[in-house]
Amino acid sequence: MSVNLKSNATIDQNLQRMIKNEKKHWRLVLERLFAIVLMLAERSLPFRGHREQLYQPNNGNFLAQVELIAKFDPVMLEHLKRIKNKECFDTYLGKDVENEIFWNYIEKNTETIVSSVQSSKYFSVIMDCTPDVCHKEQLLILLRCVKINQEEVQIEEFFCGFFHITDSTGSGLVETFLNLLSEYNLDLMNCREQSYDNGAHMRGQYKGVQALIKEKNPRVLYVPCANHIFNLMVCDVAKSVSITINFFGTAQRIFTFFAASTVRWDILQSVCKMTVKSLSDTRWESRINSIKVVKDNLVQIIEALYKVADSSSIGVAVSEANGLANEIFSYQFILSLTIWHDLLFEDNKVSKVMQNP
Repeated sequence: MSVNLKSNATIDQNLQRMIKNEKKHWRLVLERLFAIVLMLAERSLPFRGHREQLYQPNNGNFLAQVELIAKFDPVMLEHLKRIKNKECFDTYLGKDVENEIFWNYIEKNTETIVSSVQSSKYFSVIMDCTPDVCHKEQLLILLRCVKINQEEVQIEEFFCGFFHITDSTGSGLVETFLNLLSEYNLDLMNCREQSYDNGAHMRGQYKGVQALIKEKNPRVLYVPCANHIFNLMVCDVAKSVSITINFFGTAQRIFTFFAASTVRWDILQSVCKMTVKSLSDTRWESRINSIKVVKDNLVQIIEALYKVADSSSIGVAVSEANGLANEIFSYQFILSLTIWHDLLFEDNKVSKVMQNP
């Protein structure tokens, strides 16, 4: 027996080799499934479709990726072959396994966040509220800390997640934040900075989030979002001048007019290499992208409007095209276009500098 053990020639040698190969096979299968789940989660893609069977139409992104890998990978091909021949009953392709893998990633990510923040001790918080596609209010929470490795100093920012809230008042938001700190085993007394937008429930002097957190820890410095303040300032300045209001209204009508019909859009594309863009209502610095297109292609846009007027048999479209062409060909519009192009160009540069880490 001693000689056989040393030479790996025992009676169950073949059985042990089969067990070892089987363990290796399942490990390789799970590695591929973990990679698929991570890829879909990182891109916020849906996992499941209308069907949950292999090689069926509309069976979702997860199974589609499994089928794709099987075309080029012998491990996944062997796994699907066993499933097809009913040689194994545990496929690891069901929704329960997908969810389990996904939550394992979340738990691991949470452990990384907690470990980094706890090792740094002091941290800051950034919060903002936004409704989702289901019109439910969600609170976004980010934590920041300073990590020092030997002589290297690095600022780390961690996205903790979206939290559904029913109470959007200052006290309700603070309660959600404190529950997160309790879950992460973090002490509010180690918080040193808080940063939010300029909403009343955030910056309120008495009942805002920043005031309520300062009551619990006076060392938490409140820093309002400078970029948001800058954006509001430009917005208020623009809204205080009637000529500017008319100018941006006309610029938006250019996009609306051509986007309302595929025929009009094709006419615009035939004379203009660049496409007109809609104006952003919230991020004013990004309006430079829309205004620049109009400024660089003003003659082509006017030509496209006249072409629409000549080719259309609908009186309203003809009247709107001629009226819009005359309006953007006016001295007032061209002067406003030149001025606001330069202003928004500088505005965009300042905004990008403010957002630079």
